[in-house]
Amino acid sequence: MASGVSVDPACSAELLTLIRASPRQYRAVIYRVSADLRTIVVERVLPSSNITGRGALEDWKEFTSSENLPRNDCRYAVYDFEFETAETGKKNKIIFLLWSPAAAPIKSKMVYTSSRQAIVSALDGVQKEVQATDEEELEYSWVESQVRLASSAR
Repeated sequence: MASGVSVDPACSAELLTLIRASPRQYRAVIYRVSADLRTIVVERVLPSSNITGRGALEDWKEFTSSENLPRNDCRYAVYDFEFETAETGKKNKIIFLLWSPAAAPIKSKMVYTSSRQAIVSALDGVQKEVQATDEEELEYSWVESQVRLASSAR
């Protein structure tokens, strides 16, 4: 906790719901640093395709919209990333995303970057970490390539 920002216990509780619920209830949990810069809190959860009936790409587009990942501020998120492989078909990886866009205030970028380890440590079950700083790095195909690299390294 180098930044002095603590992690609200609800953050890990919502991650456990994302991971353990059967069928899956959540596709994503989005976190933010509180206005007083003291605590990382759950901002919102996004329902899974089991509930919405949408596919993986549609869910990703909603998740990466500016409503969920503002283009002028940072966010953390955990996402149940779904992709296809030739060997096993549909596969899922739980990814942690640090969204730190160029238009975010410097103070916000510093707080989110320095608090990243605190939230990652609290979120047991994350399989891959990804940092995105622009729209290109939010593209499904770019994130998929990062997830595949991590999968092939094991």
